[in-house]
Amino acid sequence: MEVGTFVHSAVAEQLENNFVEARMHTDTHSEFSTFEKLLAKTVAQPVYIVVPADSDLDFTSEGFDPSKVKILARQDGVGGSLLDPSDFADFLKSSLAAK
Repeated sequence: MEVGTFVHSAVAEQLENNFVEARMHTDTHSEFSTFEKLLAKTVAQPVYIVVPADSDLDFTSEGFDPSKVKILARQDGVGGSLLDPSDFADFLKSSLAAK
């Protein structure tokens, strides 16, 4: 999906101007899998979650509380609208409106 969607001009413009991408490969790093379970309450792949830039995401800290992380937008899986670049760009725009 990333190859066809992320490079599309409408998506790339949103990503470059408004987001910082952080990828967690949960299938190869068990600590990331734990974080995914805490924050997303799933182990499905992929999961796209947009959070505010000032979010405390230090899940290794003893006081980490995933319920305090504001999720602005979320998409699960690769089906449906995520395969259409314009729909994925709309998903990104909706997260900006949710701030």
